Amino acid sequence: MLDMVGNLSRFVEPVGLTILLVYFYGYYSRTTPTAVRTSMVMGAVFGIAAVISMASPLELADGIIIALRNLFIGISAAFFGWRAAAITLGIAMTVRLGIGGDGTAAGVVAMAIAAGMGLIWTSFIRPRIAHSWASLPILATLISAHGLASFMFPTEIAALFFLKIMPVLFVLNFVGTIAFATLIDRERNLLGETSMLLQAATTDPLTRAMNRRSVMDGYGNLEMLNHPYRGIAIVCIDVDNFKVTNDTYGHLAGDKVLVEISSRIKSCLRGGDLFARMSGDEFLIVLTNVASHEAQVITERCRKIISRVPVAFEGRTIDTSISVGTVWSSRFEPFGEFRDAADVALYRAKSAGRDCMAFNGKHDFDLQTALDAA
Repeated sequence: MLDMVGNLSRFVEPVGLTILLVYFYGYYSRTTPTAVRTSMVMGAVFGIAAVISMASPLELADGIIIALRNLFIGISAAFFGWRAAAITLGIAMTVRLGIGGDGTAAGVVAMAIAAGMGLIWTSFIRPRIAHSWASLPILATLISAHGLASFMFPTEIAALFFLKIMPVLFVLNFVGTIAFATLIDRERNLLGETSMLLQAATTDPLTRAMNRRSVMDGYGNLEMLNHPYRGIAIVCIDVDNFKVTNDTYGHLAGDKVLVEISSRIKSCLRGGDLFARMSGDEFLIVLTNVASHEAQVITERCRKIISRVPVAFEGRTIDTSISVGTVWSSRFEPFGEFRDAADVALYRAKSAGRDCMAFNGKHDFDLQTALDAA
C-alpha cells in the first residue's frame, strides 16, 4: 500500500508539462494564427500531453490505470474551447482504448467528464466572476469530478481510489490548474501589450486607419497578378476646405469629420485594399488586383458617399466633400513615384473646382489593340 501511494509522486512530473505547453502557446500565438487554428493546434498539443501522462501510470489492478490525463483534457477545454476539447479528448480516448483493460470504460467516462466540466467552466462560470483567478479553484474542483467515474470500478478498488488516491489527484489538479492559468494569463498579457504597441506603431490613433509607415510597408508586400488588364491603383484624397471647417466649427468638429470620412471610405473598399491617413486631412488608398475602370468606379463611389450626406456634430450638420486623384497602372510602380503621380491627379481635381475625381491610367491597355497584337 505504501509503495502504491508513494508511486503517486510520479504524477508530479506531468504537471511540469504545463510550463512547456504555456511557452509553446506563447510562441505559436506570436505567429498570428486565427482563433480556430489556435484552438485546433492547442487541442492536439494537449492531447499529446495527455498521452505522455499515460506513459507511466499507476496501476490499481489489472487494466485499471490512474494518470493525470484528465487535467490536460479539462484545461484544454477550459482555455481553448470545444474544438480543442474534442481534439484532446479524441487523442486521449484513442490511446486509452488501445491500452484496454477492465478500467477502459471508466477511463473514457472520466475523460468525457473532465472535458465537459472544462467547457461548463469557460461557458457559464468564468464569465460571471469578475476576477478570473477567483474562478480557478472552481475549475480545479470541476476537473476533479472525473473521479466520479471510479464508481464503475469494483467496490474495493473504488474505495481505495477515493480514500488514498483522489485527495492527491485533487491537489495535483489544483496545482496544475493554478500554474497553467497563471502562466497563460502572463503570456496573454504579453501578447496583448505587443499587439497594442504594434497597433500604435502602424495605426492612426484618430481614424484607426493605417498610418504612412504601415501603408508603405503594406504596399511593399503586395504581389502583382500577371494579368494585362488588372493592376494596382493609388488614390490620393484631400478634404475640401478642411481649414474652414476647423475655423468655423472647432477642432473637435474637424476630428469628427475626419473620423466620419474614414469610416465611409472604408465601407467602399474591398478586403485586400489598403487605406491610410497620411497627415492632417490627407488620405491614401491602394486598390489591389483592380482593372482600370474598376478603380474609377470605386474612387467615384468614395467621393459620392462623402458629399451626399453631411456630417452631424452636436446638433449641427457640416457639409463635406473630398477631391480625389487616382492613378492606375498594370505594373508595380515604385511607391514614391506612384504617389507623386496620384498627387498630380489630385491637384488637377482641386483645380477643377474640388468635389471631383481626376484619373490617370499609366500603361493602360487598349483591349482591341492587345487582341490584334496577339
